[in-house]
Amino acid sequence: MEKVVFCLALERQKGDYKIIDINDLIKSLGLPIGSITNEEWAIDTFTKMFSETELREAIKRGNMASQEYLNAPLKIISNEHHSLPIITKDDFEEYFKLRNSRENISGHLKNKIFGLYKKIVEKKFVDESFINGLLNKMKMALKSNQKNDIFNLIEMSGMGYHQIRPIYLAIMEEIKKEKEQENILKLEKLNDVA
Repeated sequence: MEKVVFCLALERQKGDYKIIDINDLIKSLGLPIGSITNEEWAIDTFTKMFSETELREAIKRGNMASQEYLNAPLKIISNEHHSLPIITKDDFEEYFKLRNSRENISGHLKNKIFGLYKKIVEKKFVDESFINGLLNKMKMALKSNQKNDIFNLIEMSGMGYHQIRPIYLAIMEEIKKEKEQENILKLEKLNDVA
């Protein structure tokens, strides 16, 4: 079985990528970090230290892509043709804030987490009683908004990073949507006052 190799890339359109050598990007950022492996978790660990703007500026400064690719979305791709969104510093900070706040997780996000968790657990394991046990624990944790239990179940269920990454992405995407909705409501209130 061929090893899956992940790369950071600018995706102009489906199948049209400019691969960014992450180690050249490290140099362009002026960091004293050693080399980064071509594994999904390693790329995420690196990209979550920077905003998307910082990454794009470093790519431009390092002359790593032609003009036609510079405004294209940053993605993680692999030799299995994955096209995955990156995790930036801003995404990670919002996720970390949610995880550590006293704020309850919204009902919509709870449903999304449970659905993804269920799908992943059912693919990963075969023992029905084990699967049901994990799902029941997750239902109880979500119902009571026990964030430590929720995130521990996600991270410690014996699943690999590649399997749980979609849950992280869904949480981050939902946080973005909720923030955008809050901003729209604030603007509407300002317009009503004016």
